[in-house]
Amino acid sequence: MASYLVKKLINLFIAFFITVSLTFFLMKSIPGDPFTSPKGIPQEIIDAMHRHYGLDQPLHVQYSQYLKSVFKGDLGPSFKYKDRRVSEMIFSHFPVSARLGLQALALSIICGIFLGAFAAYFHKKWQDNAIMFLVTLMIAVPSFLLATFLQYFFAIKLGWLPIARWGSFAQTILPTLALSALPTVFIAQLMRASIIETLQNDYIKTAKAKGLRTRRIFFAHILPNALLPTLSFLGFYVGMVLTGSFVIEKIYGIPGLGQVLIHAVNNRDYSVIMGITIFGSAIFLFTVFLSDLLIMALDPKLRTYKMRPINAFG
Repeated sequence: MASYLVKKLINLFIAFFITVSLTFFLMKSIPGDPFTSPKGIPQEIIDAMHRHYGLDQPLHVQYSQYLKSVFKGDLGPSFKYKDRRVSEMIFSHFPVSARLGLQALALSIICGIFLGAFAAYFHKKWQDNAIMFLVTLMIAVPSFLLATFLQYFFAIKLGWLPIARWGSFAQTILPTLALSALPTVFIAQLMRASIIETLQNDYIKTAKAKGLRTRRIFFAHILPNALLPTLSFLGFYVGMVLTGSFVIEKIYGIPGLGQVLIHAVNNRDYSVIMGITIFGSAIFLFTVFLSDLLIMALDPKLRTYKMRPINAFG
C-alpha cells in the first residue's frame, strides 16, 4: 500500500511538471504578445512593459522563474488588470464554478447509477432498449445546443425558470441540467455494462443457487462490484466539472472561471490563461489520484496485491 501511494505521488508530480512546462512553451509559441494592440502602442512603452514583467529576459530564464513561482503557489500577475494576481482572480471565481460542478456531479451520479442499474435489471427488454436509445440520443446532442433548448423550453416557453445569470438556486437549475447531461449518460452506460458483466461471475450464480433474494444479491454483491469501474471514470469527471464548463458558463452568464478565461483570451492576458489551465490540470490530476486511492480502499484484491518496485516512468 505504501509503495503504491509513493508511486502514485511520483507520477502525479511528473504529470503536473509536464503540464506546467507544456502550457508555458505552448503559450510562448503563440505569435504576438500580451501588449499588442490594434491601435498601436509606442515601442518605448511596450519595451518598458516587457522589462516590468520580465518578458525581455531569455526564454529559459522566464521558464525557470515561472516554475519556481508555480510550485510556490504564485501564478504571477495579470498583464491586463493592474495590481491583480492570477491566483487571486482564480480563487475569487472558482467557488462559482465549483458550486455548479458539484451540483452537476451529484445529479449525474444519482441519475446515471439509477438509469444504468434500471437498464441492466431489465436487460434485453423494452425498458433497457428505451434507456439505451435515450443515452445514444443525448451523446449526439452538443452541450451548447442542449443548453439553448433548455433556455427556450423552460425559461421562454413555460416561464418556469430564469433564462440566465447567477445567484439564486433557481438560476442554477438549467446550467446544472445542461452540464450534467453528458456525464449522466456515460455513467449510465458504464454502470449498465458493469452490472451485466458482474452478473456473469460465479459467485453471483452461487448466491442465486443458495436461494438468496434478488434484491439482497443486487445490493450486497452486484452493485458494490459494479461501482468500481464507475469510480475510475468519476475521477476524471470530477476534475472537469469542478472547474466548470466554459461553454455552459458563457451561455448562462455565470461569473465562473469560464468567463475569466474568455476575457483573458480576448485581452491576450497570457498569464491568466496559463494560470487557469494549470489550476484546472492540478484539480484534474488530484481527483484522479483520489479516485485511485478510493478504488484501492474498496477493492480487497488491490489492497492485498504485492506492488512491484517503484518506477517513476511506468
